[in-house]
Amino acid sequence: MRTILTIFLLVPLVVSTLMAQAPVQMNYQGVARDKDGNVMQDQMLSLRISILENGPNGQAVYTEQHTVVTNDYGLFTLNIGAGELRQGALDALAWGKSSHWLQVEMDESGGKNYTILGASELLSVPYAFHALHANKADQLTEPEASGGSVGPVASNGSPWSTRGTEGTDASADFIGTADRVDLVFRTDYIERMRLTAYGKLGLGTANPASMLDVKENVSVGGNYAGSIAAPENGMIVEGNVGVGEPYPSAALEVSGEFIVGENFTGVFFPPLNGALFEGRVGIGTPGPGSMLSVKRGLAVGTKFSENESPSNGAA
Repeated sequence: MRTILTIFLLVPLVVSTLMAQAPVQMNYQGVARDKDGNVMQDQMLSLRISILENGPNGQAVYTEQHTVVTNDYGLFTLNIGAGELRQGALDALAWGKSSHWLQVEMDESGGKNYTILGASELLSVPYAFHALHANKADQLTEPEASGGSVGPVASNGSPWSTRGTEGTDASADFIGTADRVDLVFRTDYIERMRLTAYGKLGLGTANPASMLDVKENVSVGGNYAGSIAAPENGMIVEGNVGVGEPYPSAALEVSGEFIVGENFTGVFFPPLNGALFEGRVGIGTPGPGSMLSVKRGLAVGTKFSENESPSNGAA
């Protein structure tokens, strides 16, 4: 049997993105020559193509066979992935986990008595197959090109940018879900905020029961931020608070009955436009020691409204 010298050319694979389908094949061309360097014209050849893992002497994870006929220049063409399958599945190979090598064997008589011609490492071409399975993105980055940002675009054709996007249309452009699925915001892979499919917003909770559901404490107002923390599972408010009153003139103004505590519910009722408290009440002090504890003076009755009560006393 004469020695066959070959020169192989791997043609780059063009992956079609139409309908998210890519051909699971690689184009392969070779020129068959004899030991003297003469091309083998118009000759039928048998080829066995194997893909090896982790080196030229590695284990074969894919094998197929082809029968080709050379032309006047000794050139033959085949599609790896379209031959007679002997082992493995081309679209199931773990391209992204290890190196892969292409081994070619030939029988110049067209039979099954193959001679190994060599193996070469597959570099970027078959890794387009890996993109078929990489359908989940864990991170959204903003790619850059010479002309600026590229990537997802708004309705006016401008790319979405992590630095702000101009020319958007509020009736067409949005960030969120297009089906009945919650929108989740995370930092450091930990969920911090959730907007449910039904419009309920949860901060620190994955199951908001109200339109706004906040776990732990809340501070309202700018002067308290970073200096005074709200009580645990409570709220601290800067400014006046109105309950049933749209224009409160006091720190707390309630229109109608006012109950503080849960044991009174459905048993006792506060006086008309008055208040009923369960437990101790502190005015000007966070830790009342009596049922009513007032820091500084206390005036009782309307006639004293324009007079000042004594310091730490009552009038």
